[in-house]
Amino acid sequence: MDAISLRRAITLTLVAVATATGCTASHPNAPAQPLLPCTPAQWSLAKTIVQSDGGPLIAVPVQAVYRSGARCQLDVTVTARLTGDGGAAIPKATATGTLRAILGPAAAERRTPSTDLGATSFIWTNWCGKDHRVQVTLTSTTHTLTEAAGEQPGCLYPNLPTSFTWRPPAHPLGG
Repeated sequence: MDAISLRRAITLTLVAVATATGCTASHPNAPAQPLLPCTPAQWSLAKTIVQSDGGPLIAVPVQAVYRSGARCQLDVTVTARLTGDGGAAIPKATATGTLRAILGPAAAERRTPSTDLGATSFIWTNWCGKDHRVQVTLTSTTHTLTEAAGEQPGCLYPNLPTSFTWRPPAHPLGG
């Protein structure tokens, strides 16, 4: 057997073994495999730290934290609700948004970005209520997190209700 025939035989054998074992080579120009959706065990909601811009609004940022498993695509609807003393619902203080991110074991993917004030956040303005111990509850279909708001926005328009809305990121993956 000459050198060329021997090389072909070894190559065919390696390809056959790789195919039989499910091993595939990844070519740099090969299309990326789609990521599977994150399961509830792969992520959790991060502790919320209410942020103020020093003006009339408060941002309630939403962050997801990677916990374990393979790299995955997070696409989750989160509802935030403000409650006053004793858990009483605050009128007009419930909002819903969608958090999208890629989570995984890589350092840059272990937590959704904490970006500029208000990005991937609920925005709260015009608080004219009497409760000073307001709670923020973030809820997805599988996770719940409740934290004290700590700060409240100022009362700019006493005749109008508080405003609580979702502000999505400029980039669809949270950047």
